[in-house]
Amino acid sequence: MLIKNNVERISIFPNKSLQKYTEMILKQIESIEKKSFPKNEIMSIKEEVSKKTNTLLIVYHETDEIKERKRIGLGEKLLKSALEKMNVPKRSKADLHVDIEREAAINLYKKIGFKAIKRVVNYYEFGRDAWLMEFREDE
Repeated sequence: MLIKNNVERISIFPNKSLQKYTEMILKQIESIEKKSFPKNEIMSIKEEVSKKTNTLLIVYHETDEIKERKRIGLGEKLLKSALEKMNVPKRSKADLHVDIEREAAINLYKKIGFKAIKRVVNYYEFGRDAWLMEFREDE
């Protein structure tokens, strides 16, 4: 998938020709998480991927400066593509947790079709709640 506005490439994994790079990509994701989130919010991506209830779909994109790419619709395109690739609209649902203070993320998820199901008190840490949001095509 190619998107304009200086985004060079977007690859959706799994992709058989790219499976040999999965380990390297997981390490990159962990590195990005460490730079982007507080220490108590970082998860073991390898552990999450190994759970039978989870599906691994890595969306990898290359840009010049991430800050320059905000508010151009890239997040919406990536999320819609990921849901489509996983056949969520046809077979099941997707859910996620989002910090109640992250209004931009909440608005993005709502725009895609996620609905806030319930507030989870102290999800991230004491005093930091999350919304459990769910996407179902049939609603």
